[in-house]
Amino acid sequence: MRFRIILLVFALCACSSDDKPKDLIAEDKMAVILSDIHILESQVNDMHISNTDSALFIYQKLKGKTLKKYNIDTANFNMSLRYYIANPASLKNVYVDVKKLLEEKKKKIPTIKAGQYSRKQPADSTKRDSARHKLP
Repeated sequence: MRFRIILLVFALCACSSDDKPKDLIAEDKMAVILSDIHILESQVNDMHISNTDSALFIYQKLKGKTLKKYNIDTANFNMSLRYYIANPASLKNVYVDVKKLLEEKKKKIPTIKAGQYSRKQPADSTKRDSARHKLP
């Protein structure tokens, strides 16, 4: 019986631990980074690469460049992401910001109106009408 109580107290203490790591990426910066990473995921997915390993390699390279852009190393990003996943309230706040950022970026993308771009090819000025020219 004592063992169960001690185990229960230990479990409750472990679950309620809200110790933030010292190098934790701030929620607003994490939201910006995650929005860029989700855009990268979409771009790699739109490449329609049949080889999963190649797609993963390209994604990892682009993700590394994105993290470098924000002066974040992979270990720090992964540690921060693990912290936010373990703290759902914080993760929800981050993804509320991610959603706002993605919606703002979507508004900046120009939309193509129906019929704006036709498939008609422009007249090629280099083609010559063979009926007009005499053969040598």
